[in-house]
Amino acid sequence: MSKLFNFTSFVAIVFFMSIFVYVAYRASTIALTHDECNTYDIISPSGGGDSPFIKTANNHLINTWLIRQSTRLSGSNSELALRFPNVLAFLVYGIAVWLILKPWKNNPLLYFSGYGLLLLNPYMIDFFSLARGYGLALAFGLMAIYFFVKTREPGQMKYFARDFFFSMLFSLLAAWSNFILINLNIALLALYLLEFLMFYQKQNLKENIHIVIGLLLMLGLNIHHINKIYDVLMVLNDNEELYFGGNQGFIESTLRILIHRSIYLSYYGEQFWTRLYHGLLIGFFSLNIVLVFRAQYTALTKVFSILVLMIASSVLQYYLFEIPYPKERTALIFIPLMVLTVFMTGAEISDWLSSYKPWAGLFVGGLMLLFIVLPLGYHFYQNLNTHYAFEWKLDANTKDVASLMKNDYEHQKTKTIVCSWEFKPALKYYLSKQDNAFNVFVDKDFETSSDYIYCFQKEKGMIADSAAYATMIDFSDTKTVLLRRK
Repeated sequence: MSKLFNFTSFVAIVFFMSIFVYVAYRASTIALTHDECNTYDIISPSGGGDSPFIKTANNHLINTWLIRQSTRLSGSNSELALRFPNVLAFLVYGIAVWLILKPWKNNPLLYFSGYGLLLLNPYMIDFFSLARGYGLALAFGLMAIYFFVKTREPGQMKYFARDFFFSMLFSLLAAWSNFILINLNIALLALYLLEFLMFYQKQNLKENIHIVIGLLLMLGLNIHHINKIYDVLMVLNDNEELYFGGNQGFIESTLRILIHRSIYLSYYGEQFWTRLYHGLLIGFFSLNIVLVFRAQYTALTKVFSILVLMIASSVLQYYLFEIPYPKERTALIFIPLMVLTVFMTGAEISDWLSSYKPWAGLFVGGLMLLFIVLPLGYHFYQNLNTHYAFEWKLDANTKDVASLMKNDYEHQKTKTIVCSWEFKPALKYYLSKQDNAFNVFVDKDFETSSDYIYCFQKEKGMIADSAAYATMIDFSDTKTVLLRRK
């Protein structure tokens, strides 16, 4: 058995590290995106003084602070230096995955199924290679979920207090990394209070007075942070910064779009993703009914409870505060929550069948591996992407554009470039690193005279003096073009 455990651990480590290398490689090679460059402007304002992005939703506070430390320690503002905190966050995410799956290590097929479900989503993996708060929030969020889901000694209040502390700590770190994760903190807080009322309120509180005091202090501190984040969110909402999201309900705005994004660069036909979408809905409502009637407090019940409360909080924030439903990158936490629900369902079926036939658990794990994880692995392999960030594909070539202008010796004394507003942050970042001094202007009408123009192909017709420019390069993938004055 020990040899099997060691082999299982070895394969899991190799599997995880191969994805980690992919994450780190993407972080060091992909050009910085619009939002990442706005984050960089916070720690290194281009115009002097305070950056205008400090008081915007673009400022993911822990991410910004960690980027500042990373650039100071490395003495560099390279792509990898800016993204290093999120690359490290992937290690934290991997540790959380290992801790969650550890109880099923004696069933290697089920164990590896869990790894595949939690790691083989190309859309989610994208965000660990970016200098944004999303990767950090995912890592801290999954660690918080682990401390709630893990098995606790029944009736032992000290273990409950320990897990409560770490769960609140990591969920607050997730919230300060990406404010929408405050919903996770509140959901976990509510579930811990419910668990306390169900299993611990009848204990002799006098004998555990020091633990009770500790719990009350942690509760007060957590509520303090909730209040601070709420104040920040209300200011952002008043400033119309919380505009990103959907208004068509959770199913359409969050679930449907998240499935689309997870399909990533592939296209399996309209019927495939529609069936997947309906299958998840049927599974969700069926599982809801089963768990209500079964009334057992298991890991599956815990994970599903978090998922339900997170959905409910998305609905409430829309109707109470007019904050849009989470969509795309703001809905990322639902990916590990949904796949954990799938895994825990398979794990409980496996454990139940194993009580009758020892081989049945391996059979269930084998089915999950064959029909879910192997197709996911194929999908992940087919969608390996080392060229651009999926959500910001438009910035795939801005680094190359800056390099082309630098090497344009015929016009090396030129100073100005007019561009569409989407490209300005990344162009400013890369051109500021060049020897030549460039001024970057945004002109939606393209009437400003300049030495270069970088815009979408469809905008070429808007250029007032188009005959004065020649095409340097045409990028078919982003449908953009770099023009140079003749």
